[in-house]
Amino acid sequence: MKSSDHERIQLLLAFCLLDKHQQDAFLEAVNAYLFASPRQRDRLRRAWLVHAGQTDAQRVKAR
Repeated sequence: MKSSDHERIQLLLAFCLLDKHQQDAFLEAVNAYLFASPRQRDRLRRAWLVHAGQTDAQRVKAR
C-alpha cells in the first residue's frame, strides 16, 4: 500500500470516529475550502495551522 493510500485511509477512519456534529462541522469546513478562492484557501490553511500550533515551515519539515 502506498503512503498516500495509507494516509487517506487513516483520515477516513478518523472521520468515522467523529460523532454526527463533529462530522457535520468537518464537512462544512471542507465545503468552505472547496468553494473558496485561492487567496481564501491560503487564509484557511494558515488559520488551521495556527489552530494546530504549527507554522508553514514546521509543516513542510514534517512531510
